[in-house]
Amino acid sequence: MANNPKRRKLKFQFLLGAVVVLVVVSTFFLFFNRPEVLPPRPPLPTAASASDTYPPLQPIKLYFFQPESLKLVGFTRELHLPSDKLGRLKQIIGALLEPSPPPLISTVPKGTLLSEVYLDEQSTAYMDFSGALSAAHIGGTTAELLTVRTILKTVRANFGEDVQHVQILIEGQQVDTLAGHVDISKPLSLAAIPQEELKQSDSELQ
Repeated sequence: MANNPKRRKLKFQFLLGAVVVLVVVSTFFLFFNRPEVLPPRPPLPTAASASDTYPPLQPIKLYFFQPESLKLVGFTRELHLPSDKLGRLKQIIGALLEPSPPPLISTVPKGTLLSEVYLDEQSTAYMDFSGALSAAHIGGTTAELLTVRTILKTVRANFGEDVQHVQILIEGQQVDTLAGHVDISKPLSLAAIPQEELKQSDSELQ
């Protein structure tokens, strides 16, 4: 019986130690296993509308041969044009090389591609076409002249005074003619095409 107080003391110390261990373990699990609090998720970006991703449609004028009148006539289309002049020029001439709207006829040989466009400080546009412009041309003075004037009129109608001359290149090289008749060895002036002539030659198909 004399040892009972000592045994009770040991028992008390054991229980106290067990409680301390339990508190420490509980604290550990509560701290490290608590659910992670994430910051609020930012709102999803608003979907871009067509007007945000594409520039607005703008009217352009392309020139084709009209069998009825035997003349070049202007045909109006709408394109999403970039703001820079060089990009606009490349896109408009690219549209000129696409199939023409019936009954109008393209004077540019089928299969002709536009490789590149350059614009210098003197407002001269250098247009580099694929070899089909020459190799697939039907030839003849009138046909060659119509092809050249188709390109010149299209540039003049859409750019006015912003482009003063056009140099036609084929596969990156200057050439004397398309098929032996009309001289295109030097830059061609657009001043020879008055704005009045452009206004008087619009197609009724537009």
